Amino acid sequence: MSDAWMRNEYRVRQMEREEGKQVGYENNPMRILHDGAGKAHEFQQDTALGFDGQDIHVAGDRVSVLKEESLPGGDINLYLQNENGGTYVQRWAKVGQGRHRSAEKPRRVYGI
Repeated sequence: MSDAWMRNEYRVRQMEREEGKQVGYENNPMRILHDGAGKAHEFQQDTALGFDGQDIHVAGDRVSVLKEESLPGGDINLYLQNENGGTYVQRWAKVGQGRHRSAEKPRRVYGI
């Protein structure tokens, strides 16, 4: 593990195994989607954005995705950590069925 981002990613993977990545989704309704072959798949509605560490940069710094927290109404809080240990939260607003958009820039938080 050569740099701080790699150490963060390793720690995030450990947290995922121990605690899980998504928080607060248990009360969201289930949704059934059918794939191209007609097979039904059951999904928890509005539970995750699906971002990974290599997908996001904050102010030019690489960040690791710590967790995703489902909020009432379908919005999602995304918690991130940069290479220097700074923690950020970014709210994603639900704009449609299975669609979210960034509602604000990531803001610094001092405890999650």
